[in-house]
Amino acid sequence: MLFDTHVHLSSFEPKERLKQIDIAKGLGTRVFVEMASSAGRVPGAVGLAESRDDFYFGVACHPMRVKEYSQEKDLALFRKTLKEHASKAVCIGECGLDYSEADNQTAEKQRDLFRDMIRLAKEHSLPLNMHSDRLSTRDLLTILKEEKAYEVGGMMHNFGGNVEIAREYLDMGFYISVSVLIHHPMADRLRNVFREISLGQMVMDSDAPGAKLIRMGDSKEPYPFDMDKVSEPRMLRYIADKIAEVKEVPIEDVEMATTLNAERLFKISVQG
Repeated sequence: MLFDTHVHLSSFEPKERLKQIDIAKGLGTRVFVEMASSAGRVPGAVGLAESRDDFYFGVACHPMRVKEYSQEKDLALFRKTLKEHASKAVCIGECGLDYSEADNQTAEKQRDLFRDMIRLAKEHSLPLNMHSDRLSTRDLLTILKEEKAYEVGGMMHNFGGNVEIAREYLDMGFYISVSVLIHHPMADRLRNVFREISLGQMVMDSDAPGAKLIRMGDSKEPYPFDMDKVSEPRMLRYIADKIAEVKEVPIEDVEMATTLNAERLFKISVQG
């Protein structure tokens, strides 16, 4: 069985969402964690999680939505949601930093927001479900250490860094989440990172419908599973298969380890 630790499936139309979930479940995914990445996304995420046995959720404000963020109103909503739906709330996410489109002022606001999300996680004893880009990684790691975020733990979703960065997360007890990036035709360096990391330190996420492979150069060669065109929860199966290939281990080992890691991270039990 597979455990998808980070999705945005409430953004699908209901019929399409059900179709995509059924396909993913047919390929072995048993559990999903839906991200409410802003206050406005909370009702959809909660509604989805409460309506199904196979869904849980996280709440937070995504760094690229920082201009929408109201510390007073949004934190109150997040706290209320976590209290009223405690059995389904398993993380604070999607949170983190992203400087790809940020000026200095926006970056500073993102850092303040991230500190708020870490403190919310500590207040509710929930792990962090995090996002970062290359430009913000160093600041994110610094804030994690300053705020002692390792006390609640968490995961870096859609990891794309080098082995040194991976080690910094792992040394603080965070999990590295493997995404469709492992399939990128030009991602040999990243695949080497995953060879170095133990299965005991990995989880997986499809990030559907967000994560697509960025096509590089003028090549017309097809990308695997149309990953440059679509992002769907079915991708988790292909991520797991690629991990097994890269690490030269049985697929059953990948499934068992990543699911157990996710259970430990989110403090839930889904195997049985």
